[in-house]
Amino acid sequence: MYSDIPDKNATASPRGWLFYDAACPLCARWAERSRGLLRRRRIELLPLQGDGVAGRLGIPETDLLKEMRFLTRAGELSGGAAAAVRIARQFWWGWPLFALTRSPGVMPLLTRLYRGIARQRTCDAGICGVRRPVASSIWR
Repeated sequence: MYSDIPDKNATASPRGWLFYDAACPLCARWAERSRGLLRRRRIELLPLQGDGVAGRLGIPETDLLKEMRFLTRAGELSGGAAAAVRIARQFWWGWPLFALTRSPGVMPLLTRLYRGIARQRTCDAGICGVRRPVASSIWR
């Protein structure tokens, strides 16, 4: 189903492909909610777990799921916060974010924010809605 990785020189209608972690509940939920919006901008969603994705994107398997990846039809690849900013440019309401990233210090801040969210996005990190007890030594 998702085994066809787009060719770098493709002339088909998509402007780009956004690869996301389909095993991450947060990522999958976001992808499904934004699929129609992205499709109207000719950006297709594909899971990072698809056959051949790591090789096609030129990313080691060990690094593949660290962040979302955006591949343009021209073959330009960006990841994480840079991918989010690149996608934001496709929408009139996203241009202020893009313009803001041109100010000194903003892109490094967005990168740190993105990485912080990415590190905590899995059920192992406790964001699935499962509440974990908080231990406190004050009451012992």
